Amino acid sequence: MSSVVEPVEPVEPPPELPKNATTREYKQYEEDLFCLNYINTLIKIYKLPDLKSQEKEFEKLYSSTLSDLDIIAEAFKPTEGESE
Repeated sequence: MSSVVEPVEPVEPPPELPKNATTREYKQYEEDLFCLNYINTLIKIYKLPDLKSQEKEFEKLYSSTLSDLDIIAEAFKPTEGESE
């Protein structure tokens, strides 16, 4: 049985700290940065799918499905001698 993996987007770093940031803000920023790097590393290690690649795969599948449906519809079109 295969498990379903939800798509994940890489996490963007937080905005830069202002020059007059307090020690508490600086520690929080360092902690946030560490967590974001950890998450992005996990995404790379486990090769989790990101949303952009999922979207591209969906577009490929969708367009090939539409072309397959066109081929099927063409095959089932009535000929001139047949009535609809």
